[in-house]
Amino acid sequence: MELGYDSSLSREEQIRLKMSHRWQRGAVNSGNGRASQLISYLVYAFFIVGSVYVILFTDLVEKLLAVFGLVTK
Repeated sequence: MELGYDSSLSREEQIRLKMSHRWQRGAVNSGNGRASQLISYLVYAFFIVGSVYVILFTDLVEKLLAVFGLVTK
């Protein structure tokens, strides 16, 4: 066999064995996935809070609307 699996296994058993090894590798790396997921959530939260701040507490939106002629000052 090209992958070094026992050739006495049926094709179906070989596929199950390959899938099992891939899933085990994924379980080992899941700790890294959680850290990157946490970072992603923090970036999203920062973006949302920043957007809300700009919309509610600055006059940037009014200036943009005035530039496009949608609001008069």
